[in-house]
Amino acid sequence: MMVGTSISNEVDGIRAPTMWPTHLIHHRMAANWSFFDRITLRATVRCKLIACDTDPRHTFWVGRTSYGESRIKEDELGRLDNQVAVVTGAGNGLGEAIALRLAEEGARLVLGDIEVDALADTASQITKSGGEAVTVVGDLTDEGPAIQLVETAVERFGQVDILVNNLGGSRNTKIWEMSVEDWDYVMRLNLRAMFLCTRQAATHMMKRRRGKIICLSSGAREGTPWTAYYQGGSGYSAAKAAVHGFIRDVALELAEFDINVNAVAPGPIDTERTGPMLKKMDASVDFSPSRMTPMKRLGLPEEVANAVLFLASDEASYVSGHTLAVAGGR
Repeated sequence: MMVGTSISNEVDGIRAPTMWPTHLIHHRMAANWSFFDRITLRATVRCKLIACDTDPRHTFWVGRTSYGESRIKEDELGRLDNQVAVVTGAGNGLGEAIALRLAEEGARLVLGDIEVDALADTASQITKSGGEAVTVVGDLTDEGPAIQLVETAVERFGQVDILVNNLGGSRNTKIWEMSVEDWDYVMRLNLRAMFLCTRQAATHMMKRRRGKIICLSSGAREGTPWTAYYQGGSGYSAAKAAVHGFIRDVALELAEFDINVNAVAPGPIDTERTGPMLKKMDASVDFSPSRMTPMKRLGLPEEVANAVLFLASDEASYVSGHTLAVAGGR
């Protein structure tokens, strides 16, 4: 028998559970009902209640909203209302998903990418749903565009509260075949923009004595079997391991200014670019992504975006210097 508290079981025409775990209700009351005031009761489009009949502590609500489908009412506060978020590599994949998720929670977005059309599409999705988004097109591994991205946030909105360093990529090849040019390309793409944008954003955050910096690492930081065995990926693994070292040190440097610095390390994620390759490997090789992942599936971009949202929110106010794995148990 699940111990719970009765609440209305229909919100905006969507049926919700009739009983909620008492311990969860009490916990959320202590947090000023922030969880309920926002998205979950408004319109979780795909959701379910996971219940353990023998232990109500193991009962929890999981749900997923779609940007635009369940945008909170104007008179309801989001977790990031009145905050300004800068997201790099926002034109597609994880960067796009992260930008949409932060906008869904009320953040005003400044988006950077080298791909003009893709970046405009991300911004359009946000503005059409009532959000605010500004784009800066350029190679963020160059100092000028990286500085311009952060300064655009300050000039347009007066502040920068959140920086998401998502830009990255790889040129996979076996170590004995890798060229110096390919190695340098991977290091520059994954690390240089992160350094440049963090350096610029930190100066503004330090003045206000607040801010959240989230960098995208990867499960590859510890080596990825399906990449190593079949393609090679030492450059990418080295770069993503460096992200962890970077956030550990910068978290210590900025702690006195109440700035949180963390990383998210995704596992195999079904994005529009990497998803087809990962699925092909699932169907054709022994050490495949899904087979080597304890949860036996690819992750969704939204699942990574939710982790970034947590680290960007006040709910992670005492989390810093941590790399959060979103990798299905790997």
